[in-house]
Amino acid sequence: MCEKILQEIIFDNAYKNICKNLSQTNKKYNDIWKDLYQSVIVELANKPCSKLTEINDQGKLKYYFWGIAKNIYCSKNSEFYKQYRHFNSDKENETIKEYYENQKQDENEILELKLNKIENILNNFYWFNRLLFFAVLKEKNISVLSKKTKIPRGTISLIFNQTKKQIQNELQINNI
Repeated sequence: MCEKILQEIIFDNAYKNICKNLSQTNKKYNDIWKDLYQSVIVELANKPCSKLTEINDQGKLKYYFWGIAKNIYCSKNSEFYKQYRHFNSDKENETIKEYYENQKQDENEILELKLNKIENILNNFYWFNRLLFFAVLKEKNISVLSKKTKIPRGTISLIFNQTKKQIQNELQINNI
């Protein structure tokens, strides 16, 4: 009885059309529906004969076929998805990983170049301005630094802001 049901499915074009309709969005493989159709037939052949007979007697075989085809086509865990729809995810993941690693290396190199340029700019400043600039960066609070060094807060703020502006101007001039 199961063989007869499977033969009906194989010789009826309506089942092929179900697979064609499900896979019509896939532009990469035009004939992907054929492989989907074969996968569904194999899946149905592995089902118990009693289940296929019951579904056929109820007249719901096309709906059942469509459900299996949809599950095979859309399920991210199916072999069909891994082979046809995911398009070599391992290779893509490696490529993406390599891209981000290269991007990170490039960013680190750019950052290192910027830091070297800032260091060169700071080496050209008056020693007091340079030391005060680093002290503010380290302390992160001008008022606390003022109390520790006994240098007026206004002086620290003025020198820090002037130095920061000069660094920004130099970086803009050098397109960094």
